[in-house]
Amino acid sequence: MPLEGARLTLATGLQRMMDGFEALEAENLDAARDAFGAAEQAFEPLSSRYEALEDDPDLPRHMEADVIELSCIAEAMHEGATLAKEGAEAGLDDDWDTFNDRLEEAGAAMDRC
Repeated sequence: MPLEGARLTLATGLQRMMDGFEALEAENLDAARDAFGAAEQAFEPLSSRYEALEDDPDLPRHMEADVIELSCIAEAMHEGATLAKEGAEAGLDDDWDTFNDRLEEAGAAMDRC
């Protein structure tokens, strides 16, 4: 996946995260779970792709900081999507303590970078 393709996948994942939070706001937990799951799938390959780029000896020096930042963002968003999906699933099971815990953890993960 070229760098531009990775950026498009990152944008797609971020849009799915927004869709998930909008569904939560509308109290549609099924749609939230599905959107967070789609985000999780979009972010999953990005972490390893950016990590590989970080180790690429042909990566231009002027891009190193951007790739490191994008790698952090992809990893944090993947973790956030996973936790948010788990929160939505807990809400569907009427487990509101876990729902709140997972969403709080998701927010912390996404704020990491």
